[in-house]
Amino acid sequence: MIIEIDDYKTIDDLQQKFSECFPLLKLEFYAQPHHWYESSEEKKALSRYSQLDQIRKNHTHGFYEFFSQTRTGSFESELRDKYGLHVQIFRKQFGKWQQTTDTDQLTLGEQQNLALMHNTH
Repeated sequence: MIIEIDDYKTIDDLQQKFSECFPLLKLEFYAQPHHWYESSEEKKALSRYSQLDQIRKNHTHGFYEFFSQTRTGSFESELRDKYGLHVQIFRKQFGKWQQTTDTDQLTLGEQQNLALMHNTH
């Protein structure tokens, strides 16, 4: 999957594109970064209507390519390092969205499969 990142996109644009590939995962954007295995503070979450030029200092335009084999923590840190975006991936688990902090070593595909297991009855 490829996401185009430029200053004219909104958070919602990126969230929708990501969810097309991983419907049981979601991206949330924050004003501050976090490290591997750390959670993000809910009070630092950004509005999905925010335009990228308003939330990042690094205004690099590019195409970020990721795969189901991409590790969750790598996905988050690459968006931070390359594009100045502070993201946290969430996984739907038993009907609720959970931050994937304890499972940053898992791939996006593994996160999706875990969500499938925890949301089928």
